Amino acid sequence: MDDPLVGYSPKAGGAVCARCAGPAEALALSADGVAGITALLARPLADAVPLALTERARRDALRVITASYEYHGGFRLRTLSA
Repeated sequence: MDDPLVGYSPKAGGAVCARCAGPAEALALSADGVAGITALLARPLADAVPLALTERARRDALRVITASYEYHGGFRLRTLSA
């Protein structure tokens, strides 16, 4: 089934569809966020500025990074902001 991606679960290892995103298991992501994160993953970080990501896409990307560090690293990043 090709359900759209609507969230991110560090426990599941990445983006999840609504069916796989348990209420406490995944961060909800906007369509802009999913598209922005996909675009960021497809190119070098130095090429991020020309993507002109929306504010929501930037916030969603930062939430994914923060959630990944917290889940896999076992610590919080307090200095990041979007």
